Amino acid sequence: VLMVDAPLRVPNAAGRRRCEALVQARCGGREAAAYPSNRALFARWGGVRGERLVAQLAPLGVREATLDVAGEGHTIFECYPHAALVALGRLPRSLKYKRKSQPWPEARAAFRQALELLEAQDAPTLLLPAPIRAELDPGAWRGRAYKSREDRLDALVCAYVAALAVRGRLEM
Repeated sequence: VLMVDAPLRVPNAAGRRRCEALVQARCGGREAAAYPSNRALFARWGGVRGERLVAQLAPLGVREATLDVAGEGHTIFECYPHAALVALGRLPRSLKYKRKSQPWPEARAAFRQALELLEAQDAPTLLLPAPIRAELDPGAWRGRAYKSREDRLDALVCAYVAALAVRGRLEM
């Protein structure tokens, strides 16, 4: 099971996809709505990379997943880490670990809280070896070094959600 933090299918020319509207309805009040994806928006960046990824993986037997095939064969899902963390932790609002306008100490504290939330999960339990945990720690990093850690945290959330998918514990 592959989980990707990117749109895998964008059929709409404008506006947002139905899945984004559903995430908005479910998680928008908790500040975890998805950004709108549409073909006009992605045309600025050369198209929908997720669609190309799905097409490139298809000859290898990887198919775009639906709930009825989760864990059966090689499947790829789209994942939205902020909504996943809100759901996993039953949080009242998303964790603002992405460095936007909040001060660095707040972003780093939210980052650590997200890591702790993942490590507190069970069935499956996430055990991060000390070297990996140390590499993930946001420390005093700034700029690209901090962004790299944000991306790694998002990848870790995606991997954890993939583990839930094969156990039939995925909401789609």
